[in-house]
Amino acid sequence: MALSKITNLGTLTESIVFDNTSKGIHLGVTSATASNLMDDYEEGTWTPRIKSESGEGTGTAYSSQQGRYTKIGDLVHCDFNVNVSTEGSFSGSYLMLAGLPFSISSNVPTVNLAMLYFYGLDDSVITIGLQADGGSAQAYIWSKTSSGTQREYLSITGIGTAELTGQFSYKV
Repeated sequence: MALSKITNLGTLTESIVFDNTSKGIHLGVTSATASNLMDDYEEGTWTPRIKSESGEGTGTAYSSQQGRYTKIGDLVHCDFNVNVSTEGSFSGSYLMLAGLPFSISSNVPTVNLAMLYFYGLDDSVITIGLQADGGSAQAYIWSKTSSGTQREYLSITGIGTAELTGQFSYKV
């Protein structure tokens, strides 16, 4: 049933609940089309972790692993903090941030997610960020060591006891 006119509604004291999960609210329009239907909203937590492109490491310990997300439609916004207290050992070549709450859309081949705050990395690192491939729920951690160099993926021996903090958004 569509509501055509509401007057003197006052204050709602209960939540609006739809009887069907495919229902939602059409926003800002005079006609109901799929492109303006808000039918997907979610908030939650996720657990960020460090791994290599070859898999999970052994012996890695964390003093903090916190992540939150908000998903509205096909857009996910994440924030996180991960504190590595013991690096452990990894096979492979490069480190990744893993455990993203949803896989990135496979419609994009590669996406640059964020610049990050960091502490405790090698003194030569001047900036650090995340880059991910579409269809994945993890991102390569990259760094730059000078203004004249290209960014490089952070090697498996590059994390030490470090803190990484950031925010990023992506399409699912």
